[in-house]
Amino acid sequence: MADEFEDPINRDGENEVPFTYLALLVAKWKGQIPFIQGKIKCILTGVKEFHFKQWTAYEFRVYIDDGSLISEVLIDHNIVQKEIGHSPEEVNVVLSSSDREVVMAVKEKMRNFQAFLVTIEGSVLLEINGYLPIPVVLEMDQGCPASDAWLLLKKFASKSKRLLEITDPLMP
Repeated sequence: MADEFEDPINRDGENEVPFTYLALLVAKWKGQIPFIQGKIKCILTGVKEFHFKQWTAYEFRVYIDDGSLISEVLIDHNIVQKEIGHSPEEVNVVLSSSDREVVMAVKEKMRNFQAFLVTIEGSVLLEINGYLPIPVVLEMDQGCPASDAWLLLKKFASKSKRLLEITDPLMP
């Protein structure tokens, strides 16, 4: 019987996996199911590409490090648009505007997004699927919510108890 905390696709609140490793997620997927999702605690280590000029959707590829792999991932268009507050089309129109204040306001939003990315150390919800060649970040959160810490503590407590049962024959 599989441990409910080991299954990275289990995302139902009470039994939600607090964290997994990208290497484990990749190993479990193997293309045999349509997709797999997992929450990864990571840092962003670099930007590979950021396309928005003449595009209808943001394409933002970055590198993340979770301690098991440094991997290229695609940050979902909706995350980028939410953080910037404008679609790529709107950004292109504004940046070509003659109104200096409007241009500066959008550039400031993009700088704020850049500053957020430079300091990101938190968790991301990743999806690996057969449609895209790299994992996709569906959610990004700075820091570690208390609920994740409690889930992680429960996971460790469960594993510790099983380890004691295996190594201590006198344990009831």
